[in-house]
Amino acid sequence: MKTRFIKQSMFELSCGVEIILANMKFTVAFILLFAVAQASPVNEDERINVEDNIEQCKSETEIDDASAEKLKHGDFSVDDEKSKCFVRCFFRKTGFLNEADEPQMEVIVSKLQAKEGVKNEALEELIGNCVKETGENSCEIAYNIYKCYYTGKLAKITPA
Repeated sequence: MKTRFIKQSMFELSCGVEIILANMKFTVAFILLFAVAQASPVNEDERINVEDNIEQCKSETEIDDASAEKLKHGDFSVDDEKSKCFVRCFFRKTGFLNEADEPQMEVIVSKLQAKEGVKNEALEELIGNCVKETGENSCEIAYNIYKCYYTGKLAKITPA
């Protein structure tokens, strides 16, 4: 009886740890991506600007708060048009996409380079792969780029 209880407790503990680690990974990646607009030197005005951009994009796309929060935490189960256009809106406001919705690799790389102090080659390779993502429209392409960057490929970036 004790052995069964111990095995069950150990299983529940290991599942809990895996969930916590997965959530941490997603949270760190989201913070990295949405904090890039605060490229060095970071000041309070730039931090406020990121939050303003998020709020403006929430309003412009009419995304609900719950879906926006899910995206912030790497939950890609919200893949409706509003969620995809929310990402496109934010990418436009940070300069990651131009007005024609073309990825601006130089801007993405420079902002991430300045913020995170990562090797340019690794970052360029990662972003280069992600900007090749396709979709049916510009919202879906932006969403797919974000998802590509966010899911697992972040590990390719090494500290400078």
